[in-house]
Amino acid sequence: MPFDGSMQTKLTDLLSEIGIEPVPNEVLAAHKMKELAKYPETWLWRFRQQINVTTGFIYLATFISYLYLMFTNHPLAGSQVLGSIIFLTLAAYVRLWPRGPAAWHERIIDLHEPLPDQIRFLACKVLKEDPNLTLVLGELVREEVLDPYLLVEQFDPLTNIRSSCCLGIWDNDAIIEIAKSV
Repeated sequence: MPFDGSMQTKLTDLLSEIGIEPVPNEVLAAHKMKELAKYPETWLWRFRQQINVTTGFIYLATFISYLYLMFTNHPLAGSQVLGSIIFLTLAAYVRLWPRGPAAWHERIIDLHEPLPDQIRFLACKVLKEDPNLTLVLGELVREEVLDPYLLVEQFDPLTNIRSSCCLGIWDNDAIIEIAKSV
């Protein structure tokens, strides 16, 4: 049986029966693209392996120089010049930490996860109507989680088709977009 969109129709029919108009897929897709563009990779990310090797060589050269100065009883051996070089190299590396691009990750959740109250109410309403539905939390991850969204997902094991509808998008406590209660 070819895919005819019947799974998506079943899910949207269920949502409309209980009075919920989901966030349009176009809105979610536009939001995801906008957020990815906001958090690109840093220029150091492209050269992170070369930077790690170079930093290692700098540490090794500094340590060997320190040992040489110590064994030759040079006056600089007891000074803090080499320690300062190591510290400044570390500080520069940490300040210019090579950050990768943000990426979207999705995971299945239950209602015990922290969600905004309005979105939790909609999720409870949908799961009360059909407990076989799954909640999927999408998160934009870089160093922390940015702008999560919640999907309600239906899976048909016979046809191996998944369909989903977005219940809401939020950032911390501010709701960016939410499904409308009709």
